[in-house]
Amino acid sequence: MSVPFYIFAPTTARVVKPAFAAEKQHLILAVKNSLIPSSIPFIEFESAADYALSFGQDAVYSALVKYFGFLSKSGTAPDKAVIMRWYDTDTAPFAVGTQLPKDALSSINDITSGTLTYTLDGTTTTVSALDFSSDTTLSAVATTLQTAIGGGVTVAYSSITGGFVITAPSVGSEHTIGAFGGDDDVLSALGLANAVLSQGVDAETFATFCDRVLDANPAGFTITTLETVTESDKLASAAWIQQVVSEQTLYTNKKLTFNFDDLDDLTSFSNQVKALSYTGVTMTYDPNGEDVNILDAACSAATDYDNGQTKNYNFQPAVGYSSVTNLGHVTDYQDGQTNVGLFNQLNDLGACFVYSIGYGTQEQTFYGTGVMLGAFGTEDIQSNQAALESRLQVAIVNGLASVEKLKLRGADSEVALSGLIDPIFKLFQKNGAIAYDGKLSDSDRLTIVNSFGSSDVADAIENNGYYFNVEELTTADTAARRRRVKYAYLAGGVINKVVFNAAIYGA
Repeated sequence: MSVPFYIFAPTTARVVKPAFAAEKQHLILAVKNSLIPSSIPFIEFESAADYALSFGQDAVYSALVKYFGFLSKSGTAPDKAVIMRWYDTDTAPFAVGTQLPKDALSSINDITSGTLTYTLDGTTTTVSALDFSSDTTLSAVATTLQTAIGGGVTVAYSSITGGFVITAPSVGSEHTIGAFGGDDDVLSALGLANAVLSQGVDAETFATFCDRVLDANPAGFTITTLETVTESDKLASAAWIQQVVSEQTLYTNKKLTFNFDDLDDLTSFSNQVKALSYTGVTMTYDPNGEDVNILDAACSAATDYDNGQTKNYNFQPAVGYSSVTNLGHVTDYQDGQTNVGLFNQLNDLGACFVYSIGYGTQEQTFYGTGVMLGAFGTEDIQSNQAALESRLQVAIVNGLASVEKLKLRGADSEVALSGLIDPIFKLFQKNGAIAYDGKLSDSDRLTIVNSFGSSDVADAIENNGYYFNVEELTTADTAARRRRVKYAYLAGGVINKVVFNAAIYGA
């Protein structure tokens, strides 16, 4: 008998390193930037400076400065922001030329009888005898080109992109624009040889925009905007997020945040959301126009659940923001307008806002107090649930990517699946999202018994904080190659107020 192979070539088994890591939640900002083409569903930025390189220092840039400048009490900050264009009106096709060199005007002036072809709605048109020799600025070149093309086409030089923007006269998704042709020197000098093309787009509601966010599926958390959103559009968007899943819980990594600068508008919207029992919507009160909704998004984005953090959406740092509880005139108080009264009014509406506590040198400014309305708890509970779902998804995908085969059937299959899931629950038990050795209310216990069919499950949740069950295979499960897991847990919650009751006896 010969010497076996393993003497010379021993083998060792190992699990492949996980391919995915849970990403911190971040901002998805709806913008109406006319320079973002329809070919780009979203753009990611890791700093405000990155945004400025593409679009300049506009209002969005200022908001991103605040967003990326936020530092949590744990020393963490947001990692990135996602910018998506909201088409609130029918939009025409357009082309954005490449950035021109500093001496571009000299090359353009050399064109005295150039030819350019452009295509709109499938029809190609040729423009001849282009003469830019007398134009002294790039804006003048744009005017000359616009006059030569005619037909309602507009041409403008953009100081932001550093190139020409050519816009078709008709709006809507049935209208298109094609690549430019003609003389090579004309295309090169005008920066149109490799122009970015954007096709016509139909108007969409904010709810439709949110649905498009979901389809594009950038990993994010807070969907908000600096633009004006009507109350009806806000309500439709709030209705949308209720329909994302079968129950009124926050979808894995999505919530809506709407900014209000008028207290009456906030009150009206809050009352309607309460009446409809909507959840997944945060309302920020911002009478000073400081983009408090961006602060709310930053609080979420700075939470690093991988490192064991959880979030209380109260007592958050609000550096650079103005407190709304700054009523100090005698006439205010005589009229019944007090800081305590305003604080309680906003809190009762379920709004989030910037407030201050203390006197003199002890005064500090915070963000928070408002809760996310609806049947599914407060904002911290919903964000914890979002993070838990995200971690569970990543664990499962890494499991499927790491092994050759995760069996569908058999007891060892259920053990393997439980091995992927249980550590995630233990992590969230450790970081405070899931309570340990807690107490269920009678109604919660009854709900659990009805859902799982056993009082033992309720006992397990009280003792351990969570319970999950890999459910029995059905014919539909087998056909879909899936396993279903039902879980429930007792949320840790947060303390926002501590009340002392004192009894003093004796003379």
